[in-house]
Amino acid sequence: LNTKELVQIIARKKTRKIDVGRINDRYFVIACGVGMDAEIYKNVEPNIKRFFGEVAYPLSLLKTMFSHQCKKLEIVIRKRSNAEEIKTEGYYALICNMGKYTKLFQVIPDAKDDDGLLDILIFKNRDLISQFTYLFNVISKTQKLNKDLLYLKGTEFTIKPKDNNEIIYAHADAEIAGTTPVEVSILPKALEVIVR
Repeated sequence: LNTKELVQIIARKKTRKIDVGRINDRYFVIACGVGMDAEIYKNVEPNIKRFFGEVAYPLSLLKTMFSHQCKKLEIVIRKRSNAEEIKTEGYYALICNMGKYTKLFQVIPDAKDDDGLLDILIFKNRDLISQFTYLFNVISKTQKLNKDLLYLKGTEFTIKPKDNNEIIYAHADAEIAGTTPVEVSILPKALEVIVR
């Protein structure tokens, strides 16, 4: 927010290259999600966001947790360097390039934005108690201790509904990016950014 400091940062010309994710034909830098995560962004009330800013997101989170019926997803995870596929199921999936949304909110603390991999959290249960447990795990950074959260890394992901008649939303960096089925992939070190 300090213009003088910003000019000095730009003048130093210090840059680094980071990975970029792609979900179908949309790109993302931070994360994409399929299922409840996308529903939260879809349910954000524009007027609340306009007048109260970031408060709109936790309100939408609570509203979605109590009202949304998660549908089962089929998920295939691949690594380009390894032909092996991992097939699994869950009720929603969050795929991160950067695991830290803010200093306090770190969804996947060890995610690196320049390692050529995307980190995926797959939520295996959909009941309300599990939703609050997941939220507590994220806030307390104890995701890896929850046996109902599957944490993997990959370069390519295919996500579709178990029931092909279901329509499940997806997002890219908090903007709705269509519905399932989706293909997610990584473009290693595709974006050069100015850093402090």
